Amino acid sequence: MRLRLPLACASLAAAALAPMAARAGGLLVADTGSQGLQRAGAFHAKADDPTALHYNPAGLVRAAHRYELYVGSHVVNFSQTYQRSGTYAPLMDPMGQPDPAWVGQPYPEASYSGTKPVPMLLATQNFGRFAFGEGLVVPSGYPFRRFNDNQDTLPDGRPAPQRYDIMNQDAFVIFPSVGGAVSIVPELDVGVRLSWGIGRLDAKVHRATRHLEIRHVHFERGSNE
Repeated sequence: MRLRLPLACASLAAAALAPMAARAGGLLVADTGSQGLQRAGAFHAKADDPTALHYNPAGLVRAAHRYELYVGSHVVNFSQTYQRSGTYAPLMDPMGQPDPAWVGQPYPEASYSGTKPVPMLLATQNFGRFAFGEGLVVPSGYPFRRFNDNQDTLPDGRPAPQRYDIMNQDAFVIFPSVGGAVSIVPELDVGVRLSWGIGRLDAKVHRATRHLEIRHVHFERGSNE
């Protein structure tokens, strides 16, 4: 019995450490700040530097120095490749013309790669029991993509696989924010943050099969939090 338990634990550990493939369809940038990045969600309870304006504004009053400035950025190098399932369907030409040679063949791959920064600028002023913060908060995400939209068909005449999809997408989202905190008692700090959301989304999508038609979508919105 004494030998079985360590053997079972070793087998379980080996299975947990075995490398496995990971696949996902989205991208979320990691937490911001040197402390928040290491401690993940646990940093919300300890926030004590300028990033407290982002994580937990009550932590502004816990800043170590009277004046602090945070300038940071993630730099995302993102590559995306996909292949539509299935094969090219018959065209069923009303004039009775035979189908092209590519009918019945698998869809080719479409790919995109790019590099973009996700910056953040924050500052705090701590006056003992009272503290203030202001800055530019940016969502942790990567909304960009840019597939080839200048070509509806491949060289052999078959339609490109990315039709009916978002071809190009560029986004700008930022939250100018101000916050304040007060220490009620050593065990209780209270804080608040006010943010104005500014967003811009530009996207191009395909709507046609044989002939390229591009629809331009523009979105701009502001809101209070």
